[in-house]
Formats: sequence, structure tokens, C-alpha cells
Amino acid sequence: MCGEMKKKISILLIILFIFSFAIQLYFINPQYGWSDDYYVMKGSNPRIFQTENGKIVMIYDMSLFSKLNSSMVKSDDGVNWSNSQEIFEDYKAVVSNIFHENDQDWIIFVANRNIYISKFDDKHGFETPKKIHSIKAETQIIDDILYLDDDEFLFSNRMLKLFIFGGVSSSFTETQLIYIKSNDEKILKTFYGYSSCLYRDNNGKIWFLYHEATNDFFDSKISYITSEDGINWSELKEIKNSLGRTKDLSFYQTENGTYWLTYSFFKGESLFKEIYNQTSTDGENWSVPSRIFEEGLKTISSILELQDGKMIFVCFDGFEVMPSEIYVRIYDS
Repeated sequence: MCGEMKKKISILLIILFIFSFAIQLYFINPQYGWSDDYYVMKGSNPRIFQTENGKIVMIYDMSLFSKLNSSMVKSDDGVNWSNSQEIFEDYKAVVSNIFHENDQDWIIFVANRNIYISKFDDKHGFETPKKIHSIKAETQIIDDILYLDDDEFLFSNRMLKLFIFGGVSSSFTETQLIYIKSNDEKILKTFYGYSSCLYRDNNGKIWFLYHEATNDFFDSKISYITSEDGINWSELKEIKNSLGRTKDLSFYQTENGTYWLTYSFFKGESLFKEIYNQTSTDGENWSVPSRIFEEGLKTISSILELQDGKMIFVCFDGFEVMPSEIYVRIYDS
């Protein structure tokens, strides 16, 4: 009888172990449906889009110290990529974004404090960029830029502020949301934070998300505001369940309406990061964070839903100012 009881207890312990492992695998760190990490090339700040004929296009930079300008590669599956082709030979883009307007793919980018746009087609690539605005506001780092209309744009600006109190110097980062129309600039909002992101969803709602900082640089929360017109904005809200100690983020909405929020998470007090993802069906209630890229110096850069329904996530491993390595990971539900 005693031996039978021990056998039952052993079986029960094994079942509990398997169950706890499954909980960890599929809920704390779900990997079901995810591909391996695919190395693309050396580079940083990648942006991706897919043309109407299904070609996946990635635009990226080398580093701030590189003599090369922005470059482009193409792929049919997100795994195998073409040789690199240099674009915008006379421009050193520091931030860019992709948008679709009038059945055409466009890129909007900032170079030397000027804003440019360029149209893309499969046969000829990008046209010669057209200058549309010269930035007047004081800037240190431009985080993101969003095209609204022919002469209407938004961009987010990051400023490092230094101050001295009682002989002790300190600093904080200030993020500004700036609206441009007909070459006039207006600072709409100023926040204590960094690494902001601008996005217009399927219904035309505009999102401004950023990392709201605390007194501890490694401790932050993700906050956001929304607008229907780019001028009038909602009250500040917080992304529920988001991790502290975060930096960098990317935001995307799929055709079925699901929002994907992806960001870097610092491990302890080091510079090593992992990339986590949260989803929401309504933009209010968010899932528990799940890890999608392992530890490294990884920075999430771009998300895209492909025409076959798969999701492709692009990051670079390293620092923006130094040569980095670009990786992609594909999710198939």
C-alpha cells in the first residue's frame, strides 16, 4: 500500500512539473508559432514595407560613423534577402517612416534638419527625394515622424536637459510632440520621457507613445495619447501590464484590428536588453508581456503584417552609432 502511494505521488509530481513547464512556456514566454532569429546583414534602424506584388522591402542605415547612406534590400519571404543597394546617395537620413498614399508607397525622412519625401515603385525604386520642410525647432534627437497630409506632419523630438542644484549637476530627458502645417511649427505637448513613437491606425486615429521616465533612468512606464486630427489630443494614459525598465518601442495594428506593442526591456542595471511584445484588441486592455527576442543589445525597429497574414519583426543588435546586426523573426499564428 505504501509503495502504491509513493508511485501515485511520483506520478502527480511529474504531472505538476510538466504543467508548470507548460505554463512558463506558453504564458510567461510563449514561443509557439515563432520562427528562429534570421540574420539579415550589418546595419541599424531598419524599416520595412510590402509592395502590392508581395515584395518585402527593408531600408536601413549602417551607423552614424559610416560613410554610406541609407541602403535597401528586398525579399520574397522575409528570410532570404537580396544584395544591398545604396539609396539617397546625397542624404544622410537620421529617422524615417513609411506610408501608403494614393496607391503608392512613400518614405518620409529627416536629413540635415530637413524633411524629405520620396515615392517608391517596384521597377525604379525610390525617386529623387523632394524637400518639403526645414525644421526650425531646437532639436537633439528626432525619434519619429508621421505624414498626415501634403503640408501637414507630426514629429517627436528628444532633448537632454542639464541643470545644477547645490553644486550637483543632473539631467533629464524631455520629449516634445511638434505639429507642422504650411511650414509653421507648433509644440503641442512636452513630456518627461524618451524613445517616442508616432502611428496612425486603420481608423485614422493617431497614437503618440513614449517611455515616461522616473527618477531612475532604468525605471519607466509606457504612456500614450491619441488624436483624431493631430491637433487635439486625449488625456495621458498608461499601457497596462507593461514592464518597467523599458526603452525603444514599435507600434502596429493588423487588418483584424489587433494592436501590437513591442519594446526593449533592460535586464537588471546593465545595457543588455530583451524584446517583449503585448497585444490588445481595443487599445485599452493589454496582454501580459511575452518575450520575442533573447538577451543582447537589441532594439526593436519595425513591425509588419505580410499579405499572407504572417507578422515580421525587425530589430538590430548593437548601438545606433556603431555598426550593428539586423535580425528578423516571423510569427505565424
